[in-house]
Amino acid sequence: MEEHAPFVCFSIESVPGKGNGWIAGTDIPKGCRLLEEAAVFVIELPGRSLEQLHLELGQFLKKDTLANKRIFLSLANAFPGKKAILANILATNAFTRGDFKYVAPISARLNHSCQPNAYLAINHHTDTLTITALETIGKGEEITISYLEDLFASNVRQMVLQKKYNFHCACPLCRLDQDEELAKKLLQKKYARWVEIFGHQDFRNPVWFSDMIMAKVYDFNKSLTREATIADPVTALRTAEKMFALVRAEMVLEPILLAKTVHEAFKIVMTHSDLARGKKFARFAFRKWRECEGPDGTNTILWRGYAANPASAPNMMVTGRWMTALEDGPGDVGKNERAKWLWRHDLTGGI
Repeated sequence: MEEHAPFVCFSIESVPGKGNGWIAGTDIPKGCRLLEEAAVFVIELPGRSLEQLHLELGQFLKKDTLANKRIFLSLANAFPGKKAILANILATNAFTRGDFKYVAPISARLNHSCQPNAYLAINHHTDTLTITALETIGKGEEITISYLEDLFASNVRQMVLQKKYNFHCACPLCRLDQDEELAKKLLQKKYARWVEIFGHQDFRNPVWFSDMIMAKVYDFNKSLTREATIADPVTALRTAEKMFALVRAEMVLEPILLAKTVHEAFKIVMTHSDLARGKKFARFAFRKWRECEGPDGTNTILWRGYAANPASAPNMMVTGRWMTALEDGPGDVGKNERAKWLWRHDLTGGI
């Protein structure tokens, strides 16, 4: 029987139908850093076939310590019985940033959920992985992250997870149409926000509505090209505003996706030299990344710099169409008026 290592606030235990996973050993508050783990392997392996990866990993492991070899070979393989075993172990357990793959044995035990309660960040300056609680996690609950970087409809999520990790996801978000009690609880949590954004609608089919939101966010994100931002910034900013509202409505990976959405808004206003709004969007993105990564995260540090000096962001201020000074703003107004100013409702109105 495998020995499960105890940690400060979680333990690695057997999870039915999933193998091993992280279980909260105590109540964990939102924003708590659960672990900072140095990667055992950092491998740059872009564009290789599975067979090439297998051979190169074999050479790589020959040069490493016996302890690290044992750690790597002890990790799960989502594709048992297939050739290129080493490459499949890497694919099952590695976390990717650009062309680099990071392997850390404790972090590798985290299971996936399409509605996770924790976030894994890679700090490429220190080659460490950090895991932070996205919400309050109760004692005995499984701690999960998302293996997916984008929002997808449920059928697309299942297809991607099956292809990359060889499993069918049965997380709460994917079981909504099978679990009436679970769907009811989720609806109670989200209904008020959905009504706030979309008005009174029939939300009795939460799977359909969730998939609709995720598909819209994905399509909106793809439409925000640099060319569109330069040629028609009003439409681009309105699209970013809609994405922001949709992410708030769905509440899946909310801090990360809000930060990414605000990044798009930041690029739009800064492309046209709007320093005042650029600073506001940068401050918001900084706060959200700090929630996910902590004060020393790669994105946290980046956006802290942009919040202090938005003009330091690369490839900005292409035109002077919306030029403002850093100290400009809406004045002493209420929350709704500040939001209208931020999203430039003076140009075409709100969403």
